[in-house]
Amino acid sequence: MASITLESVSRRQGRDQILTDVDLHVADSECMAVLGRSGSGKSSVLRVIAGLDKITHGRVLFDDVDVTDLGTHERDVAMAFQDNTLFRRLSARRNVAFPLTLRKRPLREVTDRVDAESRALDIEHILERFPDQLSAGHQQLVQIARVLVRVPRMFLLDEPLARLDPPTRIRVRNEIKLLQSGYGVTMLWATNDPVEAMAIADRIAVIERGHIVQAGEPLTLWRQPIDRTTATLTGPISLVDATVEDAGEGYWVISEGLRLRAWPPALAAHVGRRVQIGIRPDAVRLDPNAPTQATLGRFTFQGAKAGREVQVGPHRLASHVGADGAEGTAVSVSFDYWQVFDDNGIAVCSIG
Repeated sequence: MASITLESVSRRQGRDQILTDVDLHVADSECMAVLGRSGSGKSSVLRVIAGLDKITHGRVLFDDVDVTDLGTHERDVAMAFQDNTLFRRLSARRNVAFPLTLRKRPLREVTDRVDAESRALDIEHILERFPDQLSAGHQQLVQIARVLVRVPRMFLLDEPLARLDPPTRIRVRNEIKLLQSGYGVTMLWATNDPVEAMAIADRIAVIERGHIVQAGEPLTLWRQPIDRTTATLTGPISLVDATVEDAGEGYWVISEGLRLRAWPPALAAHVGRRVQIGIRPDAVRLDPNAPTQATLGRFTFQGAKAGREVQVGPHRLASHVGADGAEGTAVSVSFDYWQVFDDNGIAVCSIG
């Protein structure tokens, strides 16, 4: 298979800067999610790697070999798009088989591999239909099968599950991850869904305005985001305006109704200045011995994880505190971990 390296890759389209100095390394056989908002450049990263879009600066390397000037057909990549790219005049079966037929693989091999991927994605019953006879979700599954049916150097999946219903999305996501691990194929997965990115990826690259903000393992980005952009893009977080005070030994990070003790030396440069505290829902814990007073907000049932606001002073903090206790009940809370961001949104430190 292959590792992927982007070195200072930039791309302009007319007067628009699409990508800016993108540096990224994906290890051989790694699954990396490229996470970002619509228009952030995540699809462009995949298209540059596939050779579909030309870059204006930098290099693209596979296994340290420069492929910047190679065409798509010379790179041995398979890419699935969010939009429907099926051949309308071919049945679903022939669409799935197309990459193998193009390579003139033996008929027995083509049949076996099409059947295997169709079983894995539960689309055997639609193989004789044509694209216009399929729902948007089934069209998406056929496109995914067409990518998986061959084993290229890498899979590039651009929001491949966007048109699937939630139960199918989870099942197919897990199946793709199993197949990718089994084949040992390098995979990039572009998505705007942090839950999907966390579930599928060995590492996540957060992209904003055509620039990679931070890349790392899911837990690192969740617990130690490099800035407010990464913190908000990777999942829910409550942001509270605060100030830093010197406590003699350590520091106080203070907001109305909230007074947190911290010791990181990085806070010294922010004494007397405004900062923001970032608190994830899973960090909020009921603690009868904690000094922080709060009241329970409205309970929202979310299946395996309950959702409940906890009111601390004027601040409404999202939490996974359970259903016990009526709305308005007085409680004490503590925080297992939290972050401090400066007034430019850059992470100062992580506590806990």
